[in-house]
Amino acid sequence: MNYGDKADPLHSRQVMVANALSLMEDEGHVVRRSDQRNLYELLYWKSKLEDAIRKVLVTECAKPKYAEKGCHYLHILTELQNTLAYSKLKKVALVFCLDKLESQSDVIRTTQAHYMLL
Repeated sequence: MNYGDKADPLHSRQVMVANALSLMEDEGHVVRRSDQRNLYELLYWKSKLEDAIRKVLVTECAKPKYAEKGCHYLHILTELQNTLAYSKLKKVALVFCLDKLESQSDVIRTTQAHYMLL
């Protein structure tokens, strides 16, 4: 059997799954982990990304520059993208998680774009 053949049911399923994951990633519902091959993290429930965001906020908000106003979400994004696990993190996924953390009262939004831990 030719595995490159588009009539191959396995290939069709793989393409369908890849397309679905890509769409979910574009919408911010999953994040592709860079530290492990083909590993996606679902962001609806408690995720490791939430813990990583909290860690960034603890570290960065301890600095005088961010102590009063909090961290801009793009700064949080940059800090996470500097890690191996989240080097491919998209803004939409970060905002999704920040909104979720805010709704759970784990973080507060101090301005339209700045966040702090409670």
